[in-house]
Amino acid sequence: RVQAALAGGDDESALELEAESPPKLPSPYLPSFWACFALFGLAAAHALIMLSTQWSISFRAFMFFHPSSRLKEGSTVLLVPKKHRGKPELVSVRRSLRGELLCTFQRQTFQCIPGDARDAGQVCAVECVSALPLRDYCAADGLDAAECANLSELHGPNTFDIPLPTFGELYKEQLSSPIAVFQLFCCVLWMLDEYWKYTLFTLGMILIFEATTAFSRIKNMQTLRGMSNKAVPVLAFRDGRWSAVLSTALLPRDIISLRRPPNSTEPATVPADLLLLRGRAVVNESSLTGESVPQMKDALA
Repeated sequence: RVQAALAGGDDESALELEAESPPKLPSPYLPSFWACFALFGLAAAHALIMLSTQWSISFRAFMFFHPSSRLKEGSTVLLVPKKHRGKPELVSVRRSLRGELLCTFQRQTFQCIPGDARDAGQVCAVECVSALPLRDYCAADGLDAAECANLSELHGPNTFDIPLPTFGELYKEQLSSPIAVFQLFCCVLWMLDEYWKYTLFTLGMILIFEATTAFSRIKNMQTLRGMSNKAVPVLAFRDGRWSAVLSTALLPRDIISLRRPPNSTEPATVPADLLLLRGRAVVNESSLTGESVPQMKDALA
């Protein structure tokens, strides 16, 4: 075609043909199409399976654990709550001081009851005893050291602190979400099509946006943690005598003395759900019931 154009004397057409670049050919070192397709499919499937273990607890349990008919110390249990009651979790089974099998799910202690050959067992929540006859509460004599150790292991501290993860943990969780993974995958495709400027800009925006979201989540958690009541010293009747303990160390069946701090005009904060055994109290329950008028509380005895 070049020779025909030159023979015709058309100089402009000859220059235009000479300026045309030849089509790009694949590199001789590049494997065949099917080999590249198989390699790409294998890498995508591996990444998808790895990320699916982070997105789905059920899939993670299927990949890394196997069913068992026995509950024992060190086992991992998949607990699935009722609908609209939270997300399932993989929890580890531990043994208490009294030999019971326990696990923690949604910040609550559960007891694992082993079954027999036909039954794998069951998991039930450890709850505080709150339906005893009134005479049992009136005759309560406090806790001793052994009971305190057992109840502390079963119920934990008297607080509701939200665990505060680090920025790295939240940032990793944000980047491994399905939407972020899809956006990063699109960036890889654009890079293969030589849109490297647009790819770098989009990649930077994704990283900055996910980092901003992680910082925002940390700030919200810190705000919620700051709304909780601070630990205050109270008098608890343990081992036959009154001793000062922090409100976060209170346990079920504790007997405490609740009164306004001396030389203070601030009202005393009720550190837990209590049953009034002696005396009277005027309680402001507006934060619980919304009633603006304080309520009078009378003792059982």
